[in-house]
Formats: sequence, C-alpha cells, structure tokens
Amino acid sequence: MPYYITKYHPDCPKWAVVKRDYSLVACHATKREATAQMVAISSSEDIKPGGTHPRDERRREALRIKEVSQDLYSQLEGDEKALADAMLGVVREYGKFGSEGSTVYPNYMTPAQNTDSSIGVKCGNCVFHFEAEDGIGCSAIDADIEENGACRLAVIPPGLVNSGSPMQEAAKYKVPEGVQNAAKRALKWISEGKAGSGFTDVGRRRASQLASGGSVSRDTVARMKSYFARHTSDRKAEGFNAGEKGYPSPGRVAWDAWGGDAGKTWVNGINLDK
Repeated sequence: MPYYITKYHPDCPKWAVVKRDYSLVACHATKREATAQMVAISSSEDIKPGGTHPRDERRREALRIKEVSQDLYSQLEGDEKALADAMLGVVREYGKFGSEGSTVYPNYMTPAQNTDSSIGVKCGNCVFHFEAEDGIGCSAIDADIEENGACRLAVIPPGLVNSGSPMQEAAKYKVPEGVQNAAKRALKWISEGKAGSGFTDVGRRRASQLASGGSVSRDTVARMKSYFARHTSDRKAEGFNAGEKGYPSPGRVAWDAWGGDAGKTWVNGINLDK
C-alpha cells in the first residue's frame, strides 16, 4: 500500500502522511517533514512513494470548477436546492464524483444510452452543467458529458422534465418587460439593504431569475400565483407605495422581487389547467 502526503487531513493542523484509504500515519509541521517520512516509510517497505494524495488533487480541481448554471440553479427551492448545495459541498471537500479515489459511481450515460433525454432528463437541464470551450462540462462528476447525456446524480429544476402527463409538461412562459423591470428594481433595493432581515434567499433567486428575462416554467408560474395570493395583504402596510414613510417597505421589496403588480397580473392571466 503506497503512502502519501496531504495538507487536508482533519486530524492534522498542517501536513500529514497517510495511507491510500486516507488513514493517518503521522502529522507534521511542514511539507518537507511529511515528504521525508513518506519517502522513508516507502523505501523501508520497498514501494514507490505515492506523492500528494489523489483526494488533494481532486479538492484543488473542485476549487477551480464553475459550480452551477445560475439560470437553472435560481429555479431550485427547498429540498432540491439543499441537495444541490450538499453535493457541491461534497465536491469541494472531496473532489468530483467518479474521479480517482471516489467511491461514488455516477453512472454517466451517453446520449445513445440515455433513453429519457426526450422528456428532459439530460445534462443540458442539470444545474451542474456549464458551458465549456468544446461543449459543456460538469461540476459534479468526472466525465466528458454531452447535452443529451445523463447520470444518476442529476439535479433538474421542476418543470423541465415531462413525464407524459399534461399537468407536468415543461411549458415555457415568456417573462414580460414589466415583470423584468419590477424584479430589477427589487434587486437594486436589495443591494441597498432595504429588503429587511427576514428577506429570503428564495426571493433573491426569484428576482434574479425574472430580471434576466427569458422564459420560466409552469411550476414557476404556479409558485408566483401562490406567492401573490398569500401576500396581497402586504400592500396595505405603510411604506408599500411611493411617497409613504418607509418606502420601500420590506414587503414592497419582496413583492417586486416576485414581479410586482405586473407579475401578479401576468400569472393570474395564465390558465395552468389547460
């Protein structure tokens, strides 16, 4: 079994000599001391020194990656976002899934092998893909991926996968200019610290998504409908309207983050039961 050096072992403040399975041999104050012991032990056992542990190389690679597709990531909420964040945390700590030393098998399928690409289960819809010079890359798995490939670790926003039911079709709705303007106004207020301490990350992501224009999914429209139905009473609070004391109130900032009056009018005019 080869021996390695690492600077990331949890039981050592600086450098360490470890085995292949990352079990600790000894801690050292400097890289030179750790290297010297690694070489000495390897020589005594007549094996080649391992050098830097593969986990360290994977960790350094993880720090260089572009983490997510922001447009897709902004559509995640709740446990979906928590899952994506947790996976990125694992990648930052241990490197990409499927890389050398990883025991998690992502089971990547090429476009020819992926029979679900037609319903939206594909790398191009996964939050971990990013644009690369020669196609697309992945921040989660160590593989040469393609747009219509897929793996079992994909995190895909709701509304992008069509299982065949009319209620689940990945319909797209173009964000009107008025909705974009309201969201941009909210982002400005947020940057100025006017959102209040109770403002959520969900609101920030929604404002960014709507301000960027483009189209949103059926699921996003449904979430917007629900938001406006729950928060109509916020309009009665002082500071909601221009000219009132405390304008813009945190409630007004949140209201515009979800598209404002233009957003409410827009989504309430969409029949999602068709």
